[in-house]
Amino acid sequence: MRLRLGKHSLAASAIILLISFNTAYAQDSSARLFDQANAFYKENKFDQAISGYNKIIEQGFENGNLYYNLANSYFKKGELGKAILNYERARIFMPSDGDLKSNYDYACSNAGLDKAPNKAIERMFASLGIDFLAVILFILQGAIFLVLIFRVILGRQVRFCQALIVCLSAAFILTGWSFKRKIDWLNKGAVVIAQEAEAKFEPLEGSTAHFTLKQGSTVEILDTAQVWLKVRRFDGKKGWVKKEDVASIKR
Repeated sequence: MRLRLGKHSLAASAIILLISFNTAYAQDSSARLFDQANAFYKENKFDQAISGYNKIIEQGFENGNLYYNLANSYFKKGELGKAILNYERARIFMPSDGDLKSNYDYACSNAGLDKAPNKAIERMFASLGIDFLAVILFILQGAIFLVLIFRVILGRQVRFCQALIVCLSAAFILTGWSFKRKIDWLNKGAVVIAQEAEAKFEPLEGSTAHFTLKQGSTVEILDTAQVWLKVRRFDGKKGWVKKEDVASIKR
């Protein structure tokens, strides 16, 4: 937790010390819970391990390793939907981790799913996190600005500068598109945690079924209506599913 300090006073210092003490205590408590949950996992006590990891998350702490271990616990229990959900959450924090990718792919394979990105651009940026893409966008924007200044200083058309601006602009657009896709996915992405979810044409119990989603399928949430969610699957098909059958990636 990061604190922004204002004017110093005795009262303010006391409050800061109290907050720091509580934060340190909470972190120590979470560390002990994490160790206990890991011990339960090694003993094949997966329900206790899951309970421990979830208690840490309820305390407001989250990171890639925590979600990764939670996903592994669900996988060992055979709950593939919840395993894939938490692998997805772990990927937000460590998108290029090799072990995570292997376990994620294995869980998807066991669920009978193909999670390979459909578009070449998505495959290109799949292993890059949101923070890293933001840095790339900042660098590209700065590079374009510098090239434009250089061109103005020269005071004449320079083919090299024009070509460089075109290349940098294309890279900026592609990176920006990928960045937006990842932000949208973070905010709207969800995973089917039920054994099977029936997507209907309308948010009504008696409505006609449109398609069926397997356990662990990823979807994008578009709308909500009482106990229903309107979702879009990978091929663009849309339908209404029960809220209880899916879980948002964003907590």
